[in-house]
Amino acid sequence: MVARLFLTLVALAAAPLAAQDAATGAASMAETPALDTAAVEVAAPAAISQGAVSPALGLAEWKFLRDQAAGAGPDLLPAVISRLDLFILEYPQLREAADAQWLLAKLSQRAGDDASAMAALARILHEHPGSSRALEAQTLFLELAREALSRRLRDAAQSLAYPPQKAKSTEEERMAGLVVALGRSPAAAFFSKPGLELARRFRARFPDYQGMPAVIEAEARLDEAAKRYPAAELSYREIADIFPDSRQGPGAFLGIARILSRPHSWFWRLFHGNAFHQNCAKAIGSLEDLLKKYPEQKNMALAALTREADIFRRWLSQYRSAVAVDSKIADLFPGSPESLDALKSAADIAHDKLKDYALEIRLRRRVADGYPAPEAPEQLLKIAKVEKENLGDQTKAMEACEEVADKFPQTKFARQARRMLRKFASAKPAAAAPSGAGKGSP
Repeated sequence: MVARLFLTLVALAAAPLAAQDAATGAASMAETPALDTAAVEVAAPAAISQGAVSPALGLAEWKFLRDQAAGAGPDLLPAVISRLDLFILEYPQLREAADAQWLLAKLSQRAGDDASAMAALARILHEHPGSSRALEAQTLFLELAREALSRRLRDAAQSLAYPPQKAKSTEEERMAGLVVALGRSPAAAFFSKPGLELARRFRARFPDYQGMPAVIEAEARLDEAAKRYPAAELSYREIADIFPDSRQGPGAFLGIARILSRPHSWFWRLFHGNAFHQNCAKAIGSLEDLLKKYPEQKNMALAALTREADIFRRWLSQYRSAVAVDSKIADLFPGSPESLDALKSAADIAHDKLKDYALEIRLRRRVADGYPAPEAPEQLLKIAKVEKENLGDQTKAMEACEEVADKFPQTKFARQARRMLRKFASAKPAAAAPSGAGKGSP
């Protein structure tokens, strides 16, 4: 009875206070606008990307992760690395960001992941060039490069330790520069895993970056180096479809063709021959699109035509098409080394595959008339041999040898031509070639 009376008195005393709190809360609710949850969901990633998060919370997390890393055993190490990686993404603007990258590099090294360690060190050098960790990062990067890479790749990767410094470069420009450098590096296969992770995080943080095609191209190169061909093709197609007018546009069409016509073992082609031929046909289509869309891009046109001729010759066995493309290269780029290679390749195809000796002679004559020694006399001697052995025309064969002896008298080719003349003179005339032999067109 006494207890019940006591509880009643307490309730009566608390009632005015509760009413006052309720009135105050209602007034506060009336003055404060309602929270827009949709706006929060949109704003949160933007706030993180700009580093507009609580510095106090960031410092507390940094201290926590640093303490955990100090005593992390083999079982805990992957979890600490993953959480530290997320911390760097969440707090890119903290002054301790370079220290966090340094710790990530050391932990990755402990875990035996030299590629991730070197990528973290490269991030310090590219994203925080003025930090106190920069010199240490450079030294450790070069040390790991000597241990983890072959000499050829080590020398190529050293450039990542000496990034170009732009006076007014922004954070996104420095980060994008590293992604592009990793994609273009001869050691792209080695850096593919951390490089791709960095590229994807960059795209999430800076979706409106004006130089995004270069970042996507770096993704494609990293995937291609790691033999992740479908992913690489997807990135190249993204550039070709969404950013066709960018500097990376022409190269994207070339990349698609390169992936579709990449070499395969004979065993694989034995079971997938039809699919492979279809891919090669698609590759030809991509190269033709490049030629149509970018007629002013001469270097790209040359690369596209060279690739097209190789596909026709090597994979599709369409030899006349290969000769036609080689002839086009010679027409568009006369006197160039690429033109010389194209004409010689076409002449060899005409001889070995088509047995079209008249076509072969025309192609070799173009070399003889357009290039100096040693190319010209060498092709003339081959013409003489074809005239004699394949067409049975000893007179024209001797004329070709005499041309070599007259135009290049002091060379080894002249001596060879004179020996051939003596041999022709002592031999019986060869039987005439059958009617129609050697006729054809490219």
